[in-house]
Amino acid sequence: MKIREVNRSVINLLRYLSDDGKVEITQHTHIKVTGILQGKKTVLTLCSSPSSPRYFPSIKSKIRRILESLNVDKEQINFIRKNFIHI
Repeated sequence: MKIREVNRSVINLLRYLSDDGKVEITQHTHIKVTGILQGKKTVLTLCSSPSSPRYFPSIKSKIRRILESLNVDKEQINFIRKNFIHI
């Protein structure tokens, strides 16, 4: 996957998981995505133009940690894998 596609998928995933369907996206040097997930403010920092080949595994790890903190069930994880990002 290209970097833009990965970032777009992560933003759409966080929008799907957010309580109100909204996330705030800001960019100075990196893209920062902020949303309310299960009543808690969650911030995820994405890189706008990463040069590391470890970018995608790093993002997957961050997404897994967020999903674990939200106690997402296996059916939702399968839905996320199918529609957003393969974690």
